[in-house]
Amino acid sequence: MVKKSSILLMLIVFVVGIWTGFAQTRPPSPPSQSSADYLAYQRMLAHLQAMTVAPHPSGSKELDQVRTYLLAQIRDMGLEANVDQEIYTSADMKAERLAQDGPAMGNRSIRKTPPSGALEGINHKKAPSEEKDGLVLNNIWVKLDAPGTDRGLLMLAHYDSEVNTPGTADDMVSVSAMLEALREQSRRPDLKNDLYFLFTDGEEESALGAKAFVKSHPELQSKIDLVLNFDARGNRGGLLMFETSTSNYDLLRHFQSASSRPLAFSFTTGLYRKMPNGTDLTRFLEAGYPGLNFAVAEGVEHYHQPSDSFENLHRGTAYNFLQTALEMADYSGQAQFQDSGSNRDSVFFTLLTGNLVVMSDIAAYILSVCAALASLAWLIIQIRRGKVTLRQIA
Repeated sequence: MVKKSSILLMLIVFVVGIWTGFAQTRPPSPPSQSSADYLAYQRMLAHLQAMTVAPHPSGSKELDQVRTYLLAQIRDMGLEANVDQEIYTSADMKAERLAQDGPAMGNRSIRKTPPSGALEGINHKKAPSEEKDGLVLNNIWVKLDAPGTDRGLLMLAHYDSEVNTPGTADDMVSVSAMLEALREQSRRPDLKNDLYFLFTDGEEESALGAKAFVKSHPELQSKIDLVLNFDARGNRGGLLMFETSTSNYDLLRHFQSASSRPLAFSFTTGLYRKMPNGTDLTRFLEAGYPGLNFAVAEGVEHYHQPSDSFENLHRGTAYNFLQTALEMADYSGQAQFQDSGSNRDSVFFTLLTGNLVVMSDIAAYILSVCAALASLAWLIIQIRRGKVTLRQIA
């Protein structure tokens, strides 16, 4: 009877644990009309629908149309956008891909091998000093300048797509959410920190746009306390913070305070670092910036496919992007990023929806040792009571 009760209890704990785990990875429901985010959500969907009518790879006339839309929206907010143009020759692009296959990138490949015909339909322009075909990339960025400070946070997403997909989740939902975060923060007269909003071109081309931005603005290295990148590898599910820079304890405390629905697990950072993939954030991390990387991963069958469309994007997932962008921008515009200057890493995980547990690596080691000692003590007690024998343990 005791054994049956124990087995039943174990099954209950197992089922509840699995259900809880899946429940906390679900995205929130879209906001109702009475919600404070409703109008921003509707505007975000309008942006998303307008910018995903067709694939828009780097260098294409379709991307020119997306860029025109973005710049018009920024002007309508009463803001002035900066457009940084960078020309990469065919030789530059070839050299970049070769470099990614070698030790220079630490074996992190930012772009997978392009599909057959990937360069068809791209409008190439001549570099002034080269006679070979190349690619013109245009990064769009806006700075909201807070009085009395030159420090702040940078948010980024890429507005180019692969050649065969409208790129709704990858990455126009992020672009649309950032537009609304920019709108909300531009209305605030009391910013305490600078906010940078960067829309990169060429992420699907080895993240060359992000590379160009980092190279062109070395002055930002001492001014940006945190970089937030938004991307996707699917079109549904909760928005996961899946990668951090090293010495991440202070970064996680910032994220914990800013987000009402944090979803993050420290093991994903270690796992991702062993994978050959990369994002725009990879370029910033290589340059020494601290950063957090966000993405959804469910619905991977739609990744880089024609089915990554406006109709197929989960609406709760879309709202999760918006909610996170709004909250991170709002908190970062008001609260000074607290960098203790330590080299501490952290162990973190979501414990029920809306709760992020963050502990330093030292605390995690101490708890692990305590758990091991407690297990050993329990085992010794069971052996002395005769309930467990050494043969059974063996």
